[in-house]
Amino acid sequence: MNHQHLHIPERRQGLKTICLGLLGGMVLSTLAIGAETPVSRGTALYASACASCHGANPALGQLNILKGRKDGALILKVIKENKGGMGYLSGSIQAAQAADIAAYLGGF
Repeated sequence: MNHQHLHIPERRQGLKTICLGLLGGMVLSTLAIGAETPVSRGTALYASACASCHGANPALGQLNILKGRKDGALILKVIKENKGGMGYLSGSIQAAQAADIAAYLGGF
């Protein structure tokens, strides 16, 4: 009798456990990635599109940045009207992105 065959069900169970663990980790990672909020997206957008002129810390209120607090429509209007030279953002900041930036600014 070959004793290796006696351990195959145990090996399969171990592989099932490992595979399920990996699959569960991938699902949780996907859920965590999908859990972005308007504030987290706005934080990233502010850093990439706004901070070079308005400063890294919006709490300082440089160049009237806090007027857009919780008002994505105002941010979009200022961009579209090229106030303060912000028109260059019109190709990259749309209503959804402006709302996210406003959500981020709402914390200041």
